[in-house]
Amino acid sequence: MFAELTLGCFSLKKLANPQERMVRGAVNFPAQSFYYTRFSLVEMLKNVPLIIFYCSSSNGRGPRCAGWYQDALEERGRTDSEAVILGGGIKRWAVKHSSLTESVLGFPDL
Repeated sequence: MFAELTLGCFSLKKLANPQERMVRGAVNFPAQSFYYTRFSLVEMLKNVPLIIFYCSSSNGRGPRCAGWYQDALEERGRTDSEAVILGGGIKRWAVKHSSLTESVLGFPDL
């Protein structure tokens, strides 16, 4: 059982940009389809008590997906998991923890 899981919510159009960063080891989902898969994710992640959502600056996609996930938890009556948001998103995370990020394309930094 994981104590926590980090979920990145990305924009499909940003995938082609090697400057975009992700938290190393995070599970990343396209924000465009997250709403439609939220109940499946609640079931898949039922043993993970803390789900950390982020996007580039955690001002849009990350908080929106976290809200949908938390709503889905509540609709299912689940109290064993919680959605939280990585403040400042991957941009702030990358400044403080650059060794724990990677390019969305998986290429090493130049």
